[in-house]
Amino acid sequence: MGKVLIVCLSVVALAFSVKIKPEVIEQRKSPKYKENLIPIRKDLNRKAKRKVVRYDGKIGLPSKRGVPAVGKALGVSIYTDDMYCEKGVCIIAVVLEGGKGGRVHFSEFNLKKGERVVVRSPEGDVIYEYRGTGPHGRGDFWSGIVPYDTLYVEYYFIGKYPRRSFKIDKVTYLWDFPVRKRQPPDPIGKPPCNAKDAVCCPSDVCFTQFMDAVALYSFIGRDGYEYLCTGTLVSNLSANHDPLFITASHCISTQKEAETANFWFNYYNSSCNPTNPDADRRAVYVPYATLLDTYADGDATLLRIDGSLRIDLTSYFLAGVLFNGNIVIGSSVFGYSHPLGNPLIYHAGVIGNICESDFLIPRVIRCNGSGNSFLVRWDDGGTHGGSSGSCLFYRLGSEWYCIGILSFGERPTAQCPPLKDFFADVSVFYNTRSAVREYFSYGLGDDIYEENDTLQNPTLISLNCGDSLNITGLIVKDMDKDFFIFEAPKGCIIQINVNFKHIFGDIDIYLYDTSGNRLASSTGTGDGESISFTFTSNDGVILEVDLVDDTFQEYSLTVNSRPKEEPPTCSVTINNGAEFTNNLDVNLAITASDSVFSTVNLRYAFMRKGKGALLGFPSLRM
Repeated sequence: MGKVLIVCLSVVALAFSVKIKPEVIEQRKSPKYKENLIPIRKDLNRKAKRKVVRYDGKIGLPSKRGVPAVGKALGVSIYTDDMYCEKGVCIIAVVLEGGKGGRVHFSEFNLKKGERVVVRSPEGDVIYEYRGTGPHGRGDFWSGIVPYDTLYVEYYFIGKYPRRSFKIDKVTYLWDFPVRKRQPPDPIGKPPCNAKDAVCCPSDVCFTQFMDAVALYSFIGRDGYEYLCTGTLVSNLSANHDPLFITASHCISTQKEAETANFWFNYYNSSCNPTNPDADRRAVYVPYATLLDTYADGDATLLRIDGSLRIDLTSYFLAGVLFNGNIVIGSSVFGYSHPLGNPLIYHAGVIGNICESDFLIPRVIRCNGSGNSFLVRWDDGGTHGGSSGSCLFYRLGSEWYCIGILSFGERPTAQCPPLKDFFADVSVFYNTRSAVREYFSYGLGDDIYEENDTLQNPTLISLNCGDSLNITGLIVKDMDKDFFIFEAPKGCIIQINVNFKHIFGDIDIYLYDTSGNRLASSTGTGDGESISFTFTSNDGVILEVDLVDDTFQEYSLTVNSRPKEEPPTCSVTINNGAEFTNNLDVNLAITASDSVFSTVNLRYAFMRKGKGALLGFPSLRM
């Protein structure tokens, strides 16, 4: 709706009034966000200043046991002053001399509303976009990985000149990286000599739906190295889609490490041993995680996937966790993993023994049929570095469960014999950690306003006109929409804002009357949605909060209300004596403002015509 300005002027014999029709304002925004469709300025590539980063391989040593390191974080110092800038944009090219990829760490990140920073590949086939204070809301974060030897950072600013809105203080130098969006996939090392393509596993051996739940992920350890591990989305007893992800504690064990995690789901070929492998092109990238709990003595970590999954959810949450029950030695088991960054492979075998293991000193093992770990003998396939954290799947009746987490292995020197691995018993993690029992029993929980899951059962929020409120700690899920009903006096205007981080999942909002008729919607692609509404009666309106492309998202709700301001009727008079002069030409520059609209300059011209005076608007500017 356009802006309307009402001005009273004591100058001409003229009366006028303007009426504002009560209506709903619908937010009309751009089509759904697609990561590879963000407009970019490729012509900026040749203009960009260059920052060359070199790594000689002599800076420290990786400290994660059995986990392949693929890169190292190196210190840099880049501000907007160091970038090439032209009208509205600054750019710098970070050149990783001899490298295979990297990512940047931002600090002091604080953009104005409407500004954005893009981290991208040279051709724009890999693009990450950041706004505000970054995905974690504190101005300190790692970008996603750009698997090329050069990455570009673009800052789209508002105003005549760029501000110092962020600092790039670290860059990871990747000397190898598997998911490179090229043909064919290029793992960082050869897989085990008896590795088997996951898609080739016989249906009577593997439960193929679990392939969708397994992910290769990279993360930056406390020592600054970038590592690779495997993990699995697991279900809970509530059977919802809460994104619980289980892996090894010797991979990720801190919140800082979890916040750097980059996940690749669907990283497997579409057919068995294809002539043209397509695993890397099918991989679905998901950024960031939150550490829910970790237990070093049980070598298990539970994460919440934060980034938008943007996947077919029907087969993702099938991998259950077996909490109780005896596992019989000799039982058949299988697993999926990403050894050395390879596309998904399978390994099948039997429980060889049940052992007591000290996971902090992996070689301390006592196998006598009881304990906290399973010794598995592989008859088909095998694991390698990078398989750490993968699930051991076990069948009980018609159900399959994740009963173990890959911790470490033993490999004889003979060429390609059956391999042996030790898996931490997940039931120890469950029985020892009360928080883990809560997550596996009930999922990630809901907010205090549940159960407001239907249009017929909304949460009531009553407002006196002029009230404002801010509700934090709200949660919406793909299987659990939220509904709120707002009541306010007739003539009251409310502004509803739903605030969230789009990178963690897209939320759309809709407004209905109490009969279920849709009044408005906001379906944008930024960090929040908003709707304005004017009450034309005392009936309430219902807000629907819908999570579009993820399974779990946190948000806050801000509501501001104010009375509708009735437009004044202005009567103005001009008196130039008894008669107008023949050449009356009056020009008035008027500045006015009110609580609704910003200051506007208007130019009024009055012209003599016949015996009366007409008011014209030859140069009205809003």
